[in-house]
Amino acid sequence: MKREGTKYETWESPGAPTLATEFLAESYYQQSRVNLPAALAAARKAVEKSPGFAFAWERVAELEFSFGQTPAALEALNKSLALAPRNAQAIALKGFLLSARNQIPEAIKSFDEAIAIDGALGNAWLGRGLCRIHRGQAEAGREDLQVAAALEPNRALLRSYLGKAFNETHDDVRAGHELELARKFDPNDPTSWLYSALLHQQQNRVNEAIRDLEQAQALNDNRSVYRSRLLLDQDAAVRGANLASIYRDAGMDDVSVREATRTVNYDYANYSAHLFLADSYNQLRDPQQVNLRYETPWLSEYLLANLLSPVGAGTLSQTVSQQEYAKLFEHDRFGLVSSTEYLSRGAWVQSGSQYGNFGNFGYAVDASYRSDPGQRPNNDQDQLTLSAQLKYDLTGSFVLKCS
Repeated sequence: MKREGTKYETWESPGAPTLATEFLAESYYQQSRVNLPAALAAARKAVEKSPGFAFAWERVAELEFSFGQTPAALEALNKSLALAPRNAQAIALKGFLLSARNQIPEAIKSFDEAIAIDGALGNAWLGRGLCRIHRGQAEAGREDLQVAAALEPNRALLRSYLGKAFNETHDDVRAGHELELARKFDPNDPTSWLYSALLHQQQNRVNEAIRDLEQAQALNDNRSVYRSRLLLDQDAAVRGANLASIYRDAGMDDVSVREATRTVNYDYANYSAHLFLADSYNQLRDPQQVNLRYETPWLSEYLLANLLSPVGAGTLSQTVSQQEYAKLFEHDRFGLVSSTEYLSRGAWVQSGSQYGNFGNFGYAVDASYRSDPGQRPNNDQDQLTLSAQLKYDLTGSFVLKCS
């Protein structure tokens, strides 16, 4: 029954479920019909019928996680592991839950334990690889992702993540190869199209980037079998925000603002959507500050992005132009960046930032100076802007931020 459900085949049930195993089968069937609330309800019925059914508790945890309800998922998973402590898949799931709470060392321990029990479990290698990348161990993390892809070579999502990992090291050839394999194995998965678009954007192949990202948007709801409507809207917001960035690179600033505004409407609580909208407004700001039309919306969106983003999801600095707008491949680091632009008429602009992300703490100190002699008497301008931002995650669900 489970196999028929996951293959999207119609299942003619002989009657209403009565046993815990029947409710568990019903849960998988409802998930295959893209009805996650019914799938979760059936899984909860299974544990009500049989509180000692470890795999049913794991099923509840999986579905709670698909709704983004990490605390409830962790509670159900702990009950499952108390009943079946050597369930490698459940231990790996706990690693993903801990990493979602930014408890990276504890998550790695869970993935290590899962690998020790079942060395052929691709999810465990995937999770440990992503956590290692997050801790700045890029090479070790990439090796784990390669092992995961070798264990399940036809799984498109693993190929997509491996392609993104190669892209992070600027190995465009291998990145493109892995993303091409991902599209071959599952052309309807939006992940490979998203990462391919970002790769093309870095290579300044703007038209191809727009094509791939629009395809990723069109395929977004294909993951509804795994993710709730809320999380799908978050995915749509991230893809729309990246599309706004590519439009901006193509010089289509007005289109960029419209697309970025649309992504905020998809999911107002999505920090990446607000950050891209702020970047789009930033391109329209008047450097002479004669026209102040875009100053307020730019600053408002920028502050909203930083208030909503989890610690470690990206740098707090306004001057870092290349950022990872999803937490997946962001890692702890210390950074310093500066930029100077000089014009032949004597005007020059200089900006710099010193920033860092370390576990539950992030900070950025920015400075910007502009000097312009102007075009006529009394038209000169000197401007100095200083800012500092600090963010600390106190409990995993509450963030203290100062700026």
